[in-house]
Amino acid sequence: RIFRNTEVSCVRRDAGQVTLSYQGSEEVFGELVLAVQPHHALEVLGDHATSDERLILSQFESTVDTAVLHFDATYAPPDKANWGMLNFLLPDADEPLPEPQDTVPITTCFPSTEDPNVTVFCTYDYAHAATWDGEGPAWKYDFEHLKVTPTTQALRRDLKRLQGQAS
Repeated sequence: RIFRNTEVSCVRRDAGQVTLSYQGSEEVFGELVLAVQPHHALEVLGDHATSDERLILSQFESTVDTAVLHFDATYAPPDKANWGMLNFLLPDADEPLPEPQDTVPITTCFPSTEDPNVTVFCTYDYAHAATWDGEGPAWKYDFEHLKVTPTTQALRRDLKRLQGQAS
């Protein structure tokens, strides 16, 4: 079973089973998969997180950024044949390179669920999200994600080593 948008807490955790509290009831599971940010996993596990889990999960850094959902095709390559999963809007050869505090806009393209002939774009450009200057209607969405750093990569390796170990 998959539970979404449900507040969950761990009330017991033994070798081979975990008891969760959610929606006013408790249920025992053989395994638990948490598809959440590391600090949220610590919140769910609470006092039942192992010292190793606490040590690793507490070191991940996350940030909240904004993505803009829109219909402005100028954020994708002019030729639709060149549209990819991720489209980077790089400066022209005669333009200066972005400064470290700037971002290179990344845009994804996908068909509308309402009308497959309409393309919807989602642009991630945290340095300019507040001052969006695209054409047409746009909707801003905040999302939380891990900061990707060398430390993040090392922590992911450490976390993989822990996965599957009995508590």
